[in-house]
Amino acid sequence: MSDNGQDDRRQAEASRVKEFQRRSTIVFSSVFIVVGLVMIGITVSRGGGFGIGYIIGPLFAALGAGRLRLALRGRGKP
Repeated sequence: MSDNGQDDRRQAEASRVKEFQRRSTIVFSSVFIVVGLVMIGITVSRGGGFGIGYIIGPLFAALGAGRLRLALRGRGKP
């Protein structure tokens, strides 16, 4: 019977780890979006031209948005 108690604890711990991973993914995805937008804003404020911020900024924002979408889409699934 002690196996059931250990299994329950392992499942609870695995659930906590998975939830932590999901939340940290959401946080880091949001950070990527903000970094991308800030890069674009800084490039515009400095006069732009052919700034690398116009290229890298949207890529960062798209990366963050895509990862955030994937993280939130899997939310309802067990």
